Amino acid sequence: MDVEKYLEQVLKGQELSEEQIETLESARDEVEELISNAFADCNPTIGYAGSRIKGTMNNISYDLDLTSYFPHDDTSAGENLEEIYNNVRDCLSNSYI
Repeated sequence: MDVEKYLEQVLKGQELSEEQIETLESARDEVEELISNAFADCNPTIGYAGSRIKGTMNNISYDLDLTSYFPHDDTSAGENLEEIYNNVRDCLSNSYI
């Protein structure tokens, strides 16, 4: 068996349950709502990233990576990356550690 097929089998054996997937999707919806409400003026786009989007999420150890895209010509989320980061962090800090 070649390495690629072996890795595919390992990943298949580590697929998340429907309950785990539903929990992640619920968390994504919550985070998206918090960010969208906090930055309604610039209408950010929230999407999956990391292992979820790559299809390599595994049951042994997983988390949910999300990306937030803000329009480049709108500064209501912040004037630069540091400000945007801090503003999103502050937005989520009431609900998440």
